[in-house]
Amino acid sequence: MAENMVTLRSKDNKEFRVKQSTAAQSKLLKDLIDQGCCTDQQAIPIFEVSSNVLQSLIEYCKKHAELSPSHNAELLKDWDSNFMKTMAEKEDIEFIGYLLIAANYLEVDGLLNLITTTVADMIRGKTPEEIRTILRIENDLTPEEEQAIRAANAWAFSD
Repeated sequence: MAENMVTLRSKDNKEFRVKQSTAAQSKLLKDLIDQGCCTDQQAIPIFEVSSNVLQSLIEYCKKHAELSPSHNAELLKDWDSNFMKTMAEKEDIEFIGYLLIAANYLEVDGLLNLITTTVADMIRGKTPEEIRTILRIENDLTPEEEQAIRAANAWAFSD
C-alpha cells in the first residue's frame, strides 16, 4: 500500500510532494498531519522557507525517515556528516544560516542540532577576526572600542 503524501509549498511558491513519514520528521508538520489538517489536495504553506532551503531540509528529513536510527545509527551518522561537510565545503554560511532557521521554525530537532554542532566546530579555536570572516560579520567597532573591550575582558582574550 502506498504511503500518503503531503505537498509543501515554499515561500517562493515551489511545491514539493513528500511522503507523510518524511514530513513527520518536523514536529510542526507532524502535528498538522496528526490533527488531520493535511489533505492530499491542499498544499501546506511554509511561508518562512525558500525552495532551495526547503529542498535541503526535505533531503535531510527523507533520509531520516528512511533509515531507522535504532537500526542504522552509524549509516545516519555518516550521512549527516557528509550532508554538512558538503555544505561547509561550499562555505555557504548564509545558506547554512537559512537552513538553521528553517530547522528551528519547522522543529526538525536533529537537523537543528547537526547544524549548530557543525557551526560550533567551524569556529572552535578561532580568533574573533577569523570568526567574523567565517560568519561574514562586519566588524563595526572602532580600534579604540575594540581595545576597550579587550582591556575590560582580558580574561577572555588570554592565550
